[in-house]
Amino acid sequence: MSSKFSRPIVAAFALFTTAALAATVTVAEINAKVAGLLAQANDANTKIEASFSQLAVDSVRATQFGAALHAEEIGTRLVKFDAEGDYEYVTLATGDEPRFSAKVALEMDFVGAFGQEVVNEIAGDIESMAMNIVKDFTAEYGAAAQAQIAIENLQRDPQGNIVTARIKFDGVVDFSQLPATKPLRDVELKEIHAVIDVNFQGQQGARLEVSGIMNPAYRSFQADQTGLKELIEGLLADDMEAYQTITQILGFAAAGMEWLSNTKP
Repeated sequence: MSSKFSRPIVAAFALFTTAALAATVTVAEINAKVAGLLAQANDANTKIEASFSQLAVDSVRATQFGAALHAEEIGTRLVKFDAEGDYEYVTLATGDEPRFSAKVALEMDFVGAFGQEVVNEIAGDIESMAMNIVKDFTAEYGAAAQAQIAIENLQRDPQGNIVTARIKFDGVVDFSQLPATKPLRDVELKEIHAVIDVNFQGQQGARLEVSGIMNPAYRSFQADQTGLKELIEGLLADDMEAYQTITQILGFAAAGMEWLSNTKP
């Protein structure tokens, strides 16, 4: 997948670069170009689609971003991956709130890919992994952090294998209580909420829903940092480096999909 993904797109870059426009383009035009690039990598075993729903910046930062991805890979098994995410920089009377949300789904047969023994080892560590998440979150922010985690819907089959599990996590950081060793510019999140549902047997796989608010004073929001603003500006300006960044990310995802669809216990 990775090689057939890269070769035709590199050739397409050369063509698009010679015809790149200096003027601003629309989201619909960006989606059409992305679709054209990805179409060259699709075949009977591979399907990958990506699109943007909103792209906006002001003179300082990215203000809106929305994107969706769908991928399927047929190897020794079928693997499907779906993701959609939204970001909005909101200015309120009480202060700025960079808000984000995402939904991710990976549909695959974990037992078929990794074997029951490996799946049992991973599933058996759910409680310790959950506790480590809370431990790491609170250790980083000290008394400023409040975190809660819960394991729900933990079901086993007659043989004792864990079949399903749900993990819910909520974390909040009180900036006024940060330790002296943790400057505000190094704090990425103000709050985060996540739910993970996993089905270890069958094709349902795993699903994640996450949302939260970032810290507007976090260093990545500073004017001298390169990030989402520059990517959006590049896409809207029809800059092929921005398209190359997108397709490189999708190429890595495609390589992972190919591995998951063919790996054996």
